[in-house]
Amino acid sequence: MVKAAMAIKEQLTNGITVTYHDESRRIAADRWLVKLRCEASLPWQAWMDEVLSGDPQEQAAFCRQFFDGRLCYETVRERNFIDETEKEKLFRELCRSFADNALRYLEREDFVRQLFVTRRSEYVEQYLLLQQSQYHSLVDDGNESPEPTDFSACFQ
Repeated sequence: MVKAAMAIKEQLTNGITVTYHDESRRIAADRWLVKLRCEASLPWQAWMDEVLSGDPQEQAAFCRQFFDGRLCYETVRERNFIDETEKEKLFRELCRSFADNALRYLEREDFVRQLFVTRRSEYVEQYLLLQQSQYHSLVDDGNESPEPTDFSACFQ
């Protein structure tokens, strides 16, 4: 029997929605992988477009594609080989631990801007690497031999 994944949502004061996903699963007869995935997301905001408008057009479009209309942060907490009788208690403890520690950080007013800056720099780096690899595939780097692939002309 497959258990439906549990998801609990919580709205923070700075507009972030935190979703708790129970991704626990049985790994042996009475042993479990207890897994909590927390996803924090914020819908796209106008100030984010303003920041990207200062970037080159193709780079900004690349970043917008990866943002996909929202700003996301995800973290996973897990414990392995947990007795079935301890599973629910441990899952609640992981949730409480996340709420006590990480939510304070996520609720900070500057968290959204810092996360945006971090994600943007990651996407810009990916864009630049992609551009560099495309450039190198177009430029003759001198490694290709000008010799013909058919050598029959050599034996006339």
